[in-house]
Amino acid sequence: MPLNTMKVYFDGSHYIGIPYREKPKREKITDYETEIIEQDEENMAVIDFEEEEVNEPVFDEETEQDNGEDTEVEKVKENAPDSFQNREQSLEELFEELYESSTKKKRSERREYIIKHMMNRFNFREVAEEFVDKHLDKKLRNLICRRMRLARKIALNEFNYFVTFTYDDQKHTEETFKNRLRKCLSNLASRKGWQYAGVWERAPKTQRLHFHGIFNIPEGTMPGIMVEEDDYNFKLHRRKKTIGNTYFKEKFGRCEFDRISSYQDKGQVMCYLMKYIEKTGEKIVYSRGLARYILTQVFDDDIVCPFDEYETKYILYDNFICWHEGEYLGEISQELIKIMPKVV
Repeated sequence: MPLNTMKVYFDGSHYIGIPYREKPKREKITDYETEIIEQDEENMAVIDFEEEEVNEPVFDEETEQDNGEDTEVEKVKENAPDSFQNREQSLEELFEELYESSTKKKRSERREYIIKHMMNRFNFREVAEEFVDKHLDKKLRNLICRRMRLARKIALNEFNYFVTFTYDDQKHTEETFKNRLRKCLSNLASRKGWQYAGVWERAPKTQRLHFHGIFNIPEGTMPGIMVEEDDYNFKLHRRKKTIGNTYFKEKFGRCEFDRISSYQDKGQVMCYLMKYIEKTGEKIVYSRGLARYILTQVFDDDIVCPFDEYETKYILYDNFICWHEGEYLGEISQELIKIMPKVV
């Protein structure tokens, strides 16, 4: 019954253990080694390489003009918006700009839109398609990783509030609201032990910026006074009672605090936040140190079975025993998770 060091996360139903291996530290390159590398690069630049002849199609401009025909690239150049033409920017920068400007399109429409407006940078459509498809796949992989990171952080930690902050025009601009709210929440996290994960969002009609977040606010650390307010909700088209806070209302503007009373509530909030990182590509804002895994030693007897066929993950019993450096800590619990070594 050996002790296995594992990273453990909670998937909503079971604790899953992943065998932990420390990443090898990168060796620092000394000044002497840097000089050698620079000398090698200079020497490589002097070497002449014989270029192989490549049979590429030749475009006869006079013939094309006489026939009144345009190539596909020239047609796209004429139709492309001015904002994407004659720019001194890399292909990656242009792709990012086009990707951001097509957030409301379907995946297939978005792909075609990006290819169309990047054709003026390529000689052949096939090359443009290969470039765009490669970067779209990268975006999809990044989105999946961000979803998994958010799900694991929320599932592992306790949260008790879902909060919305909206700024008052008399108090802030978008820029000052964003900067000062982040600074305020960061201070509450470092000084009062707050934990949170949230996302910036714009209202569909007014485009007003606000912040949605799931929070763990320890007892006795809430500034100001919680007050009940009766306001008209434009989304529901009816009056609704909400709970606000005098500190944040005076500092920023409108705020709503909704209690999270069950794991189902937490799951709904998680889905709500994921919707925005998928639709608009918004990045999640996390409090520093919000754990995705706990690091613990686990006996073989506490492993139910492998989670996958490659045995890279294992399902653990719901009451598995936690150990640290051979010391018994007890059965897994929220109280124990708070003091266990973490992996962010």
